Amino acid sequence: MTAAEVIGFSAGQVFAFARGWFSGDTARGEELEAELLERPELRDLARVPLLAAFLCSLAAEGDQVRVLPTTRAQIYRSVMLGALSGRWRALGQQAVDPDNPPEPKLRLNILADAVGRLGRPWRSRVDRFPRAELAAALREHPQYALAEDEAQARWWAWQTLRPAAGDGTRPAVRGTLIWEYMFDGLLAHDVSESGEPALRFVHPVLGEFCAAAYVAGLAEPELREVVEAHRWFDASWQEVWPLTADLMPEPDTLVGLLLDSSVDAWFEQTFLASRCVAAAGRRVSPQLRERVVSRVLTAARRWRSFDRDRALIHLGELVRARLVEAVEAAHTLLGDDPGVAARMKMASALAEIGDDTGLRIVRASLTDSGIPSAYRAWCARSAVVVEDTDALAALLDAIKGARTVGELKLLVSAVPVESRVGGELALRILRDQRVHGSIRAAVGSAVVHAGGEHRIRLAKEMAGTPLTAWGG
Repeated sequence: MTAAEVIGFSAGQVFAFARGWFSGDTARGEELEAELLERPELRDLARVPLLAAFLCSLAAEGDQVRVLPTTRAQIYRSVMLGALSGRWRALGQQAVDPDNPPEPKLRLNILADAVGRLGRPWRSRVDRFPRAELAAALREHPQYALAEDEAQARWWAWQTLRPAAGDGTRPAVRGTLIWEYMFDGLLAHDVSESGEPALRFVHPVLGEFCAAAYVAGLAEPELREVVEAHRWFDASWQEVWPLTADLMPEPDTLVGLLLDSSVDAWFEQTFLASRCVAAAGRRVSPQLRERVVSRVLTAARRWRSFDRDRALIHLGELVRARLVEAVEAAHTLLGDDPGVAARMKMASALAEIGDDTGLRIVRASLTDSGIPSAYRAWCARSAVVVEDTDALAALLDAIKGARTVGELKLLVSAVPVESRVGGELALRILRDQRVHGSIRAAVGSAVVHAGGEHRIRLAKEMAGTPLTAWGG
């Protein structure tokens, strides 16, 4: 048996693919490129070529690219429904029976139900399954027969597009609903550890979304059972919980179950609840948001660095979700004089949402050589993300005034070159002859890999110019 490894797109190839897709509509292609530069969750999906096609289809359908879904759960749902519609294929290859057109929502519900039930045991994977088990789980859905009939109709529509056998017969297929999920690009062949036929999602987040969609629809007693099964150290479900909260019409139920654990060793349940609140935002009640933020703040004040460092990360995510309770807690922590590292983390998070206190600290800290460069690197990122003119000027001063190559490397590597402002700053660094050659080489490589036709062209032009040569 011959094995083949499928390599995803690089960031640059993602942009090239999008440009090719919209070769007849360059304005729409440029809109999508700008959106990809600003949204890392879209770039991550687009690294899978088939999902890149789905995103381009979504971008082509709306009046403008900027109306693409804004939350991760909404993005994944739109991608899956777009895939299951079959519209991403060329018109002559969609294999749609006009009397039985695909019903994307029905088939997504059936798939999510099967994935969710297979994933209920502790540490069960939600992205890969033995083929026989998935087939059996699909058959348990009350509307399976309807979906299977529609899949059969589509299978025969597909066969009419292919040459018949010499005797005029056409091959039969077992489990046409599974075939349809594979035909629409969501599932792919795999082999289990025991050598048995298996199926996997083309991207793990699609399986996580299916599990989340299943859990989001459970009544409280069953939801409690699932929470109890997966709340402790279950890596396969770490991303499922925030997606579930985002999908639930009333996420308070999930957040409350996580908070009401009788044991919260290492603040694990607090941090799970915090991620759910960051995802669901203001749809969580103020009372529960306050409980979560209060417990995260307590962890951030602990003497044990393991608890404190993780709490600071979670509090920062709550701040970036623009929750007023988290912003107040971050200000409170700054008033406690929590130490340089905690102060820089909180200030950076606050600065990213345009908070005056956070911006003031970031601007002053960027050029303060008394603060470790690793901490100032957090400020460098915030300056670019928030696009604050004074903070960007301070960052450029810090880069020009760096005393060692190591310090310079830390500051420059923190710049998110994939963003518009970060890319512009990176090009300014490339043009500056005073910046160490190895640093400019690293920046140039990052610009090329991040993509964007205009920036790649400029970076390559500068690499070949004697006065700015950094590529050789």
